[in-house]
Amino acid sequence: MGLKITERRDTPQVPIEVSYFEDFPGGGTLKTDGLIQGDVIQRGVLGNFDEATRLFSVLKTFVVAETAANNAVNIKIKKTVNEQPNLALVGTIVSFEVGGTAYAVTAIDKSNIDYDTITIGTTLGVSLPAGSVLFESSATGATAGTLKVNVNGWLREDADVDQNEFVSVGRRGTLYERRLPQAVPQAVKDALKGLIIFSQQH
Repeated sequence: MGLKITERRDTPQVPIEVSYFEDFPGGGTLKTDGLIQGDVIQRGVLGNFDEATRLFSVLKTFVVAETAANNAVNIKIKKTVNEQPNLALVGTIVSFEVGGTAYAVTAIDKSNIDYDTITIGTTLGVSLPAGSVLFESSATGATAGTLKVNVNGWLREDADVDQNEFVSVGRRGTLYERRLPQAVPQAVKDALKGLIIFSQQH
């Protein structure tokens, strides 16, 4: 067996679950498509667990760091959310709302210490106030905005981006939204009513 070096946070972990009722029995494997080998995906990240393949796909979301005008093609996004680096890659399709505009990232400038700047091929056509949440879309176009990952659970422990990385996935419970390592689009909250509750407690 070869030596495996893993990367973990060295700061105390605060609880992210207010209450926990049910998981996907037996867990599964982290799907690494669209992720960078060797990265760590933090507990609390939302995604989809496919019970047939037993693969967990991560939902990518991005928080706008500074207001962007409706004609902007360069958008500043937060480098991290609660210590989780954003997962933007060239080629990632971003959208602001389901049924809205969705276009691919063509370049990423990470030179600023406070934010990353993503460049998209075509403006999203909507003003984006600071704090707005973008999500990864499965399609590109003027009305193609669609959640690439239909969320049905969350990671209960940190996971290395590695082949055959085991993950435990919660499916019903209440989470501290402000402590999660990613922003949660309203479309996700609407879809999960009755399954996952997002508490606004600190």
